[in-house]
Amino acid sequence: MSEENIKTLIKQATPTLELEEDDDIDLIDKAGKEYDNNHLLDSIGKENFNEIYSNCFIYIKQYTLEEKLELGRQIIQRVQEIYNFTFIDLIDCTSESDFDKVLQFLEWLEYDNIEFLSELLIYLNIDFKIELTKGLFLNHWNKIETFIFEKYRYYNYFQRKFLQENNKDNIIDFCIKNIKKNKTLIIEEILKKGEKL
Repeated sequence: MSEENIKTLIKQATPTLELEEDDDIDLIDKAGKEYDNNHLLDSIGKENFNEIYSNCFIYIKQYTLEEKLELGRQIIQRVQEIYNFTFIDLIDCTSESDFDKVLQFLEWLEYDNIEFLSELLIYLNIDFKIELTKGLFLNHWNKIETFIFEKYRYYNYFQRKFLQENNKDNIIDFCIKNIKKNKTLIIEEILKKGEKL
């Protein structure tokens, strides 16, 4: 638990003498939400993201629209910090639909990118038995760029912006990190599509 999360819990949960019981419940609820939000935001880009996200997801879906939109903005900001990337156009979360797309994008960034990576590897026609290095991806950069801009069918606006507006090094690092993390699942997906390794 980060120091920021502990401070938030203590600050928000400390009772004040003048408060009514309903106010105490509201403060505890607010502190719990801030804790969950901070915990989720802190986990972005880390190995334990999926576990934390799964635990927070049920509660997040019950937030008011205003709370969802604020969390969506915080997620966008945190993703830009962690992935060293800035959206070219100002991106905002202004509706329930936007919030759902932000969550879908976050899921794709952190763990739900198997289809994208398997399609990329099939398109590149890379022998999966060799070590996938940054140099190998740099040698295939023109094909990767073609795949990103012309071939891949995007399911999410944020996903498309992330890949098409990002720099070469960040995209290659993202691909290599996630291929290594999900190698078995990617191999299964490639085999399911009838491709040979």
